Amino acid sequence: MRSIAYLMMVVLICGCTVVRVRDVPGTRWTKVQTRELVGWWCSDRDKELWRAELTAKGELLIGSISRRADDQFELMDSIAVPTRVGDRDMLCVRIKTKIESEAGYGFMLMRRDGTDKITLMFPNGDNIKQMVADGKINGKFLKYENSEQSLVYVAENDRNFMDALKDAPIDKIFDDRFKIELSRLKLP
Repeated sequence: MRSIAYLMMVVLICGCTVVRVRDVPGTRWTKVQTRELVGWWCSDRDKELWRAELTAKGELLIGSISRRADDQFELMDSIAVPTRVGDRDMLCVRIKTKIESEAGYGFMLMRRDGTDKITLMFPNGDNIKQMVADGKINGKFLKYENSEQSLVYVAENDRNFMDALKDAPIDKIFDDRFKIELSRLKLP
């Protein structure tokens, strides 16, 4: 999912903090609900094509073909889990790391406009980082290798974090500057 990777890179360049959680927050969608996201999607800005398929576990396998700098193509794929926290939908994307204890999920607010439009909005890492620093959310800071940037790793099942996801103003938890708008493609 090059668009997600691209936006995470932009977040880092801008000096913003990336947020990751150990487990998916909220209640997982049912297979029937998740099936609504299956199909071909195109990012409105970059015109990247994605395919979402339902897995046997009721998660989404999201794949895209990306062009590398050396004029080669590579398949990029991720497992995503749609969830519900209060009245907000989230899309949680599995993140693999070298350190297994720090693996987890990136998450985004998912707003749907009918069945053919989705907007994914990344967390406001700087605000969440401050909430962790102030002791309002249980988490820790991790530094990226060879970088001045860091990420916030939110503790598993932190009640204050769940309450913030559910009740805090959207602009306090999510950053409107970093979003992906997707349109469903209807292929013949």
